[in-house]
Amino acid sequence: MTCARPCAPYLPVVTGDDILLTQIFTNLIDNALTYRKPGETAQVTLQWRHAGDGQVVISIADKGIGIAAGHFEKIFSVFQRLHSQDEYPGTGIGLAVVQKSVDMLDGKVWLESTPGSGTTFYLQLPAAPQN
Repeated sequence: MTCARPCAPYLPVVTGDDILLTQIFTNLIDNALTYRKPGETAQVTLQWRHAGDGQVVISIADKGIGIAAGHFEKIFSVFQRLHSQDEYPGTGIGLAVVQKSVDMLDGKVWLESTPGSGTTFYLQLPAAPQN
């Protein structure tokens, strides 16, 4: 994905399909906003760094409810939900779409999380060639 107009100098530019990248970021940011602690304002932080070998690592962190380590693999499967529909709305496919989209872009996705303290998702994606 490249910018139609000049990109801010502090934002990374990655190579990939616009639709897949939109799905990835929409789903991860939506989850960060949805899975917040009841009664608290959502807080989402996006950061990035060059990872070498033409890769960029982007992190999307929240201060939400967190995920137990035993569920890390499960959440990337279709229709796997950790909470009831009454607690948190959703279809159970968002993170499966993220995983598949990242795979299609030859990237990686992983997370770190502490229940009650929040979650950080990491995306490693190919950087766009420098001109």
